[in-house]
Amino acid sequence: MSTVITDLQESTLEAFRPLLQGRDVALLDFPNHSNCGDSAIWRGEVALARALGCRVTYRCETGTYRREDIAALPASTAVLLHGGGNFGDLWPHFHGFREQVIADFPDRRIIQMPQSIHFRDPAALQRTQRLIAAHRDFVLVVRDHQSHRIAQESFDCRVMLAPDMAFMLGAQQRTHPATEDVFTLARTDHETLGEALGPVAAAEGLQPVDWGRPRPPAWEPEGFLLRMDLGLARLPRPLRDLGLAERRHGWSYEWLAERQVQRGLEFLSRGRVVLTDRLHAHLLAELLGIPHVAVDSGYGKIRSYHETWLADSPLAHVETSAKDAVVKARELFRELAAG
Repeated sequence: MSTVITDLQESTLEAFRPLLQGRDVALLDFPNHSNCGDSAIWRGEVALARALGCRVTYRCETGTYRREDIAALPASTAVLLHGGGNFGDLWPHFHGFREQVIADFPDRRIIQMPQSIHFRDPAALQRTQRLIAAHRDFVLVVRDHQSHRIAQESFDCRVMLAPDMAFMLGAQQRTHPATEDVFTLARTDHETLGEALGPVAAAEGLQPVDWGRPRPPAWEPEGFLLRMDLGLARLPRPLRDLGLAERRHGWSYEWLAERQVQRGLEFLSRGRVVLTDRLHAHLLAELLGIPHVAVDSGYGKIRSYHETWLADSPLAHVETSAKDAVVKARELFRELAAG
């Protein structure tokens, strides 16, 4: 395992040990969607809990959350909000869920796992500020210097800096030999705020893809499990108290997250070099040991993360321009082929 990866894991353990060592935790907002990066974060969060001797005694996604279920947990149980890049108003559904949990439990320790922060609407920022200011034990963990500055300036709570949780997965192996000189994974969602990588890469003769996909049909194992949660969540409280939903979440969330991570690794393993504008393609390529070039997003998320944690990695490169990123990726491939 590279020293970059082990150093990031040690930084993560050092940051969270005083907060979580040996505690029971509730892990909220399971990523029940096709973003492989969010599944890598979830698996990293579970790996962190195990490394710190924590029991994950409750899990849910946004559609299965019930206030009374968490209220029934011992007061010492810490509530962990899933990390990622949706702290702000770019993804209002997920941030709204976060705000609901903060409002529901003003006295219980809530830890926001490492996030990037971005608000466009001052009113949305002010609403979050009020909720956090009213909370008595909220810890906001961010994953880059830009978000750390915003958090310190904007929120009345404890603020910490820690790496993205995907690094708790450790070094990964390619799932198959590379089949493309430069594999391009480009966003197709609304978070592409600046110049889109996909059209530029296609114009340059590459074949960009994204790792999103339609929801699996119910007759496939993944589709069946993804839909089972909502049914279990609608059970009457006495039946939920039997623990059926929690036992189901304990094994199937891990299975589903692992399937998603493997799908992401299979995508990235196609490339001798990876070109992307997704942060977690950047991070998973690092875990795979693949040279890669990331194009920064419109609000600086990727560049800030890279400068915070990966500036010393010989594998990782960040460009602001999509055209420059294509040029750099092809340059890296030529260096590989020559060497």
